[in-house]
Amino acid sequence: IQRMDELQLGDKILTKNGMYEPIYSFGHYDQSAKESTYLQLLPSKIEISPLHLIFVQSSAVPIPAGQLQIGDVLVSGQAVTGIRSVKRRGAYAPFTKSGTLLVNGQLASSFISLQGKTVVELKGGWSTGISHHWAGLIFEAPHRLFASYVSFGDKESYTAEGISTWVAAPREFFTWLLVGDETPSLFWQCILLCPILGFFGSVCVLEWIMTHSYMVVATLLFGCGTRRCFSNHSLRVQTRKLKSK
Repeated sequence: IQRMDELQLGDKILTKNGMYEPIYSFGHYDQSAKESTYLQLLPSKIEISPLHLIFVQSSAVPIPAGQLQIGDVLVSGQAVTGIRSVKRRGAYAPFTKSGTLLVNGQLASSFISLQGKTVVELKGGWSTGISHHWAGLIFEAPHRLFASYVSFGDKESYTAEGISTWVAAPREFFTWLLVGDETPSLFWQCILLCPILGFFGSVCVLEWIMTHSYMVVATLLFGCGTRRCFSNHSLRVQTRKLKSK
């Protein structure tokens, strides 16, 4: 067991389904003396920012910690008996392939909700049906591919606020697109989001194919073998019919 500030790139940590996954990045890594406000959930004493996503039994997808109320049951089965506001120095958000991690025995997401909501909403409160956790997984696909197949080093660059340079620009763009009174109209939000989702969705498919290449090869071989079997069977049936004439 390690403290959050002791974790490093490449360390394997416990995630959902009891699987250990390496940390390929830190979305946020700030060791400065600047204090930030966190919510301390009792009795687990996990300390999490209000916008960070955490898994609960009442929702199929993780919700912002700021939405938690006393009595809510976390996915571990533990009920929240108290919520305290605490000040702490430093901020850490380890990224794993599944986008999950266990902290103090509680399952949390690697990601935050920019809007403080469970599902991404557009102008006028229109729901996209896309959870902020799922959105984080989609938009991290190129980063995961790069870390897995190009460079899984022990160094990463961060902004002055401790935000990963992989995350900083997309975060600024989506904050402009989705958060605040200066967001574009619903029309332009849809126009901009459709090709973006298409691109990142395609990268996710590529990532799945590369991760499950053995399954793809096996499926192709099985398909070719089945086709050959059916072709030969048809040939034999046709031959017998011709011979019977």
